[in-house]
Amino acid sequence: MTHKQQEFYRHLRFYLCFIGSMLFLQLFLGFDMGFYSVAFWWGFGVAIHYVRVFGDAGLTEWSEPQESHYEKPNEPEAEEIVELRLKQPAWRDRDLV
Repeated sequence: MTHKQQEFYRHLRFYLCFIGSMLFLQLFLGFDMGFYSVAFWWGFGVAIHYVRVFGDAGLTEWSEPQESHYEKPNEPEAEEIVELRLKQPAWRDRDLV
């Protein structure tokens, strides 16, 4: 596990412990500390941290593109591409001064 992954998991654990404590205080002891806005915005920060560490590969799964059934236009082969090169250089000798 890399250092960045360890930092993310530490951030996630701290978030869960702190928000859990705030939820406990709000539900059982009646303290109203703006729990929902803190949980939302901090959770948004945790989500951004996740994407920065692990990339977006874990959030979405992409399928490989399927081959289409239409005919491709005539594409030049490698030998034809070589023939398309300019026979003269693209610069003039007096431009190289």
